Amino acid sequence: MPNEINLFEEQFDYNFFVEPYHYELFRMGFGVESLRKEWIALSFDWNSKLVDGIVPAILLSILWVLIALTVDPIEHSLGQPGMLVFILGVLAVAMFALQHSLQGRFAAHLRALYGMIGGFLSWSVSLLSLRLGAPILSSPGGMILMIMAVLVISILWRNSLPIGAKFFCTAFFILWGEQVFADTLLAWVRMSPVIAWVYHEMVYVGALVSLGAVAYILFYSHRRIERIAAALILWAGVSLMILIARGGIY
Repeated sequence: MPNEINLFEEQFDYNFFVEPYHYELFRMGFGVESLRKEWIALSFDWNSKLVDGIVPAILLSILWVLIALTVDPIEHSLGQPGMLVFILGVLAVAMFALQHSLQGRFAAHLRALYGMIGGFLSWSVSLLSLRLGAPILSSPGGMILMIMAVLVISILWRNSLPIGAKFFCTAFFILWGEQVFADTLLAWVRMSPVIAWVYHEMVYVGALVSLGAVAYILFYSHRRIERIAAALILWAGVSLMILIARGGIY
């Protein structure tokens, strides 16, 4: 066996290897082609972490900024008729995203992304409709509607609710739950200084949730759908910070 290895070393072209340690890895059973494949897989994995995990949260943030910067000028310049047209436009985009989240011709992670965007925009429509005199969603009546909707969705969830619809509902109810929680704490702020302290500290809770989601995306996630879900949690943390810091999303 030693003679065969020496003969192999004499006939082998060392220039084939890019670095000296590649040859040692080759003798251990790992060739340059294996290293190249591992490098491509690693590059694809990190690209997926950014594209599927971080970019969706950034996209939701951009959508929020666009709506937040647009709604006040429209309301002040065009009044309720302009607001009605604007809200209907946002609703149309939300339904477009929901429709695409149910299309089987798209990959699962794309359907999840469409569903998440649709859920966020639908919640934005619910909040913006308050400016037209719609019932307050965090009132006791609104909470009953929320409980009913959650129960209905939970039944549908157990009966093969499509992945896009799952992300749509999850995004919508997470944002609704945050709104109810923040409004409830705000109503109790004057009752106790402890509650007031908890209310203001929720900004840091949102920051910790966002950082935890980023850490999960970068170091613990393995599948694209997991990263899309973590992106939703990342945005939920960001929206909680916005909700507490600004007193409302819009």
